[in-house]
Amino acid sequence: MMVKVLLLAALATFVVAAEYSGNFQKCPVYGPFEIIDMPKLWNMYKTTYNKNYSGVEDQMRYGLFEKAVKSVVESNLKSIANMSMELSAINVFSDCTPEEYQSWLQNGRLN
Repeated sequence: MMVKVLLLAALATFVVAAEYSGNFQKCPVYGPFEIIDMPKLWNMYKTTYNKNYSGVEDQMRYGLFEKAVKSVVESNLKSIANMSMELSAINVFSDCTPEEYQSWLQNGRLN
């Protein structure tokens, strides 16, 4: 139990591994969620995946992305607590709606 607590404490110092890494793609996100610089991460994401949105669509996509990041953080913290090596990561689909993702699964492309 003490090992888990120490491990969590050590890993909590990593806010967003991607911020300090040259390779944003496939980079897992660690918590705590509350201290992640979400606007910076959003801009890095859009640059990395060559995504350009404006106005209302940018706000909508940002909301989807924020929800995905929160899910990744929660999943990774659970994995760490269970001493699992299964880590989630942000990917090209992190700003997609469930319908868009399903379309990609069925057609191999985003509409």
